[in-house]
This record gives sequence, structure tokens and C-alpha cells, in this order.
Amino acid sequence: MSFVGPPLYEWISHNLFVIAIIIGCVAVMGYFFYNTRRNKGRYRQ
Repeated sequence: MSFVGPPLYEWISHNLFVIAIIIGCVAVMGYFFYNTRRNKGRYRQ
């Protein structure tokens, strides 16, 4: 089972990095979308 150790850890670390980038982009886009929607909807300036 020596083949499962380092490659699996490297694969998980790379995928966590990619998943973190995707979650960050989605969070930023959702935040801006929520802000524009809330500002247009409830708060009228």
C-alpha cells in the first residue's frame, strides 16, 4: 500500500487548492450579486 500514500495526499492537496479557488470566486460573485440585489430592492436612495 505504499503507492496510496504520497500520490493521494498530493492529489487531495491540489484538489483542495482548486476547490478553495472555486469557492472563493463563487462567494465573491454571490456577495456582489446579493449586494446589488439588496441595494436595488430594499434600500432606495
